[in-house]
Amino acid sequence: MLIFMNIDEPWFSQKTYGYGWGFPVRWQGWLSLLVYIVLIISSAIWTPTVLWIAIIIVLSIFMFLLCMLTSGKPKWRWGKGN
Repeated sequence: MLIFMNIDEPWFSQKTYGYGWGFPVRWQGWLSLLVYIVLIISSAIWTPTVLWIAIIIVLSIFMFLLCMLTSGKPKWRWGKGN
């Protein structure tokens, strides 16, 4: 479990333009994105619509917090100089 908490390098890149994070840059980021996508798709198959929307909201909040913990706070960027 300690291998996931080694956050010397960010798991997700900062976006060049806009707010938030870009694509994963480390294997931990790719794994967390894959788990996020698989959970959303599998919950869409096996749950009713109202519950599925709640699951998406909870998973998205968890993913946002994971990105913030492993890649820093999001901020608005407008080009490479920021």
